[in-house]
Amino acid sequence: MINIAGHYIFDGKSFLKNAYVSVDEKGTITHISAPGNALYEKSKMLFYSGIIIPGMVNAHCHLELSGYKKSDEKHKGLSYFINSIITKREETLNNNRCEYYDKLMFDNGINCVGDISNTEISIPTKAKSRIKYHSFIELSGLDPKNIQEKLSFAKKLKNKYSEYNLKCSIVPHSFYSVSAELFKSISEIKKNSPISIHFLESQEEIDLFFHKKGNLYDLLNKIFPEFNQFIDSSEKLNQYLSLFNHSNVILVHNTFLKNNIIANNLNLYFCVCPKSNLFLHNQIPNKNFVLENTDNIIIGTDSMASNDNLDVFDELKTFANIYQIYNLEKLLPMITSKAAKVLNFTNFGEIKIGNAPGIVLLENVDLQNLKLLNESSVKRII
Repeated sequence: MINIAGHYIFDGKSFLKNAYVSVDEKGTITHISAPGNALYEKSKMLFYSGIIIPGMVNAHCHLELSGYKKSDEKHKGLSYFINSIITKREETLNNNRCEYYDKLMFDNGINCVGDISNTEISIPTKAKSRIKYHSFIELSGLDPKNIQEKLSFAKKLKNKYSEYNLKCSIVPHSFYSVSAELFKSISEIKKNSPISIHFLESQEEIDLFFHKKGNLYDLLNKIFPEFNQFIDSSEKLNQYLSLFNHSNVILVHNTFLKNNIIANNLNLYFCVCPKSNLFLHNQIPNKNFVLENTDNIIIGTDSMASNDNLDVFDELKTFANIYQIYNLEKLLPMITSKAAKVLNFTNFGEIKIGNAPGIVLLENVDLQNLKLLNESSVKRII
């Protein structure tokens, strides 16, 4: 048993000043002191300068793309990137690289990850990882005649994850890469939560959905000449989203999302991956949309195919600088309690008695105003 104290403890929702937390040998929280109690001497008390926070949550990642070698994708847009991923898919699948970045994420204070999976390649890494993963088994398919084949593949992969006691759900890749029939079939799968959908990542999606033109429209017609886009209005988009009202739904990227596109829905969460968006499109999600929806925003890293690391705290700092949001009470839940709740990690994201969320130290912050600084950093304690 050790007692860990800091200038503040952020328990996932609020701050306790000069408090300490007791942790047993398994990393389980056994006691949280009242504010001020860290000022008194206590055996096995370790005092850290900074803020004690729970282990962090990376809400969107593609671990199996860890072997991807970027070349000229920068600022080339979505259709170019998709074509590169399809072309290089086999060479990116490398379990050794999965292990490398899994360890790096853990060392950087990440305890939970929402991870996109298209194959079995990351299962060995996840099975022995110190990180808890929720894997989104992602389906694409434009041909309605292949629905049963796609679902059969996904269910077999889900059973494989289950053999290793790994959490997973079956999800559509996006609104442009699945047929209406496949989308509906996925929505009918029982006990299938949460749901992750790549969403409005580029202007090309706007052109496709509402104008039936552009590079993405041309690429999809090339892949499947009978392609018939089933989203052609905001009303239709919300109609299909409502098929998942029984589940938490994470819309990922949202680079071109505005408030008038999405109807108010309590189970919708918006995952922002700013460094990936800047790399691929040199664009970020609409500032007004972000500021008006901060309570429903979580943060992801995306993959090494569109980022230079899988460090969710680095992503949070980028987000804070872009949107001029430095208030830690608003920022920290995006990578702790809120993200853990969305991904159904009930024992993570909060420093709470009985939880074993991991313990991370947030250093070099404005302790007087509880604000993030450019030089702020994190390091793992437990």
